[in-house]
Amino acid sequence: MSKAAILNQLAIEFELFETTLARIPRERLTEAQAIGAWSVKDLIAHLTYWNQDFIREVDAADRGESLEGIRDPRSDDEINAEAVAHSSAQSPETVIAAFEHSFQEIVSLIDQLEESALADDSALSAHLHGSFNGFIKNYVTDHWSEHREEIEHWILG
Repeated sequence: MSKAAILNQLAIEFELFETTLARIPRERLTEAQAIGAWSVKDLIAHLTYWNQDFIREVDAADRGESLEGIRDPRSDDEINAEAVAHSSAQSPETVIAAFEHSFQEIVSLIDQLEESALADDSALSAHLHGSFNGFIKNYVTDHWSEHREEIEHWILG
């Protein structure tokens, strides 16, 4: 997939997520157990953490560094619990702004990459232990889509 196509897909998924969030009254963003054990605000903090993790890993891989040294050895559940706890005292607006900022950082990072770095046989893909396209789908676009659908189900609930 070309850089333009990747950036376009990111923009589409981001817009869909933002449109979904806009449908939620502010007071419901912190409603406990809206999405499993999490509020919508918690879920956004979770997504922001993984967006930042994507950025760290792609940035390291682009520099040719091994990901083993930067990957958090804790379980996803432990990492998610910390991400949610870290945002607990923050307002929903602050958490949403952090998510939006992480989106802009992802766009900026991808925009700075050479088109050739996004190829499945690139050094970047090799450092990511798979294709860049698969990596971004797993970490970002499919992840956002999955949680957006959960929020939409909760809204309709």
